[in-house]
Amino acid sequence: MRLLSQNKIPKDIQLPGDKSISHRCLILAALAEGASSFQNISGGMDVRATQKVLKKLGVHIEGVDPIESSVQVIGKGLYFDPKSNGAVELDCENAGTLMRLMAGVLSGQKFISRLTGDVSLMSRPMDRVAEPLRNFGANIELIEYKAPITIVPSSLSGGEFYLESPSAQVKSALMFASFYMQEPLRLSLKYKTRDHTERLFPLFGVPTEILDQTIQLYPQPKLKSAEYKIPSDPSAAAFWIVASLISGQSVELHSLCLNPTRLGAIHTLQNLGIRIDKTIQQQFPELVGTLVVHPQDFDGFEILEEQLPSLIDEIPVLAILATQARSESVIHNAKELRFKETDRILTTQKMFEALGLKMTVEADTLRIPGKQIIRGGVVEAFGDHRIAMSAAIASFAAQAEIEIRGAETAAISDSYFWENFR
Repeated sequence: MRLLSQNKIPKDIQLPGDKSISHRCLILAALAEGASSFQNISGGMDVRATQKVLKKLGVHIEGVDPIESSVQVIGKGLYFDPKSNGAVELDCENAGTLMRLMAGVLSGQKFISRLTGDVSLMSRPMDRVAEPLRNFGANIELIEYKAPITIVPSSLSGGEFYLESPSAQVKSALMFASFYMQEPLRLSLKYKTRDHTERLFPLFGVPTEILDQTIQLYPQPKLKSAEYKIPSDPSAAAFWIVASLISGQSVELHSLCLNPTRLGAIHTLQNLGIRIDKTIQQQFPELVGTLVVHPQDFDGFEILEEQLPSLIDEIPVLAILATQARSESVIHNAKELRFKETDRILTTQKMFEALGLKMTVEADTLRIPGKQIIRGGVVEAFGDHRIAMSAAIASFAAQAEIEIRGAETAAISDSYFWENFR
């Protein structure tokens, strides 16, 4: 993909349904009894991988209206029936969320399963989800701390657990596993992470007790079917917010998921004095509404470690934004970036080098000078959709052409992304 310096942001930006919510809705519907239907489900490759995995487990899923991106899922309860004599091989492709969430679900099933994926996913550490599940008796095998993940039927105990990982995926895996435990699960959290699973459980009739940062769940819930229009993805919206700020053009983004645990990037920008108007139109199960961004000059920003869970996916494009600030920006202790689709600290550095930009990294802390010139260049995406998309947004402030190798990876999370450039 070759992009000349972009001059105009499209008036009607198309955004995909939220990827995190789409994964969870599909899995919950598969474990419910009866027909669930969803509109505006993400059309990205990761969510398509979730549909393929659930179909292989015997779940009936069909597209109802491609224009509305709607699907119907026929659930048959907590236990899958894949009709296989041996281990069931499940290809998660590039979807880390799918692999980690299904590790929790499959820990309670009555058959042997094996979760695999593409080269990128198979290189990512999976012990961070396997170890907490093993704590409850899950029989999980890894190869050198990585996938494939082989799961053998076992009895899950339940009880109390203190989760130190700042990962919503690991938390959600334990929450899904609680369905199959012999006793209630009392899960205490060190970090507040995105809480889509907690918000969606009541929609599907799962009794959920939450007090501060402690979640209590009970075994063998009977999930009910649900209907839901999935809001648009705030992580996808962040790219166009950055485009607005570096190009000086106002943007309006509709039907957005405005879950507070996903708005770290918005809050960071508002703390700089940037005017971003927010209107809420829906409260349950997720806050949904409209954002209007009014661009202006801005100072550098500082992101602390405890803020990272609410904006972890936006760091590469926020790094591009930082180059156009009036002063230095600092992102502290961003080691969690090393466990994403790529080592995103390294691949963000590579993107900067290709575009003639400066950034220093010391002990996983990123320091980015402001007032830089984006010169253009050839960027390798390394199979990471966030890197490809960040490089594309840089074109709104670039002095020369940007070529992106592996640009097609944007479709992993946002099937509309390149259409917005036409």
